[in-house]
Amino acid sequence: LLLEINMLPVELLKYVIRPVLAEFGRVNPKTNSKTIEALLLGTAMVESRVLRITQMGGGPAQSYFQIEPFTARDIINRTPTAYQDVFDLFAMDYATQLDQITANQHLACCVARMKYWLDKKPVPTGATGLAEYHKRVYNTPLGKANVEDNIDDFMLAMSMVEKTR
Repeated sequence: LLLEINMLPVELLKYVIRPVLAEFGRVNPKTNSKTIEALLLGTAMVESRVLRITQMGGGPAQSYFQIEPFTARDIINRTPTAYQDVFDLFAMDYATQLDQITANQHLACCVARMKYWLDKKPVPTGATGLAEYHKRVYNTPLGKANVEDNIDDFMLAMSMVEKTR
């Protein structure tokens, strides 16, 4: 039985996103910044409203970051060796990482961060830039996300990052 978990976006930022990014930052400081915090928080807000860890309508996406199993497997397999220790730190067992994505928000955050990290273009700044980046890299042109509709979520995420520093 999988229970729904309700978390406030600011709690996700403080207790999941920041600890994950701190560990990524130990490997490479470029993987951690206020902009990256806002990108990940905005991603969760857009993808799940930080309300659901399963996809509405019964689809395959899991966690607040709404990661599909195929995507998680692909990201985990393409994660550079230097970053695998970060995944291992937050996973209970390497062999079951895919099974943990739904309830293990720290591991899901690792996958989301690595999805963006594997993109070769620099992370933009500003709410519009983050919404466009999310659409291109994370949601993809085939996804349902709408850049214009999501700018406010990324603006709110940026504000939360600044107010909780």
